[in-house]
Amino acid sequence: MALKFIHLADWKNYIPFFLLNDAMKKIEISPDIFPTPTLFYDGVCNLCHSSVQWIIKRDKHDLFHFESLQSEAGQQIINKIPPDVLTSDSVILVLNGRIYLYADASLMVMKQLGGVYNILGKTGFLIPESIRNLIYRFIASNRYQWFGRREVCDLPEKRMNSGTITLFDKERI
Repeated sequence: MALKFIHLADWKNYIPFFLLNDAMKKIEISPDIFPTPTLFYDGVCNLCHSSVQWIIKRDKHDLFHFESLQSEAGQQIINKIPPDVLTSDSVILVLNGRIYLYADASLMVMKQLGGVYNILGKTGFLIPESIRNLIYRFIASNRYQWFGRREVCDLPEKRMNSGTITLFDKERI
């Protein structure tokens, strides 16, 4: 298990976060398309899969729906995000017509879970965005080496949004 360190030549892949908020504020997704919070994640990543299972276990009110980034809906949402902002190791949360990426997506999930997780999510937002996203990207860029990969995404059908969001009008998203 080798650690992957950030090389100075790759700095732009790890710190474009000062542009993130401005670029994301310009993207609107109709809340009608995603009436419930929808989390897009890497369906073949063991860490991502375990994280989704962790969320499902704590999501007492079934707030979240999940979709793999590799799915048709995942590819459509990726196409809405400027390529200079999005990287292949991102988790995407669509919540109330807004898109959250990287650490912000994870922290917003925590806030939505409520209770002590809400407090943890709010506390996480106290860390400057560039630092929390740098930590997120470091973990994300090493996730396959540390946790491995899966062959298929095997979420319970009732928690996937497939029937809802793979059939939407592409012009509306």
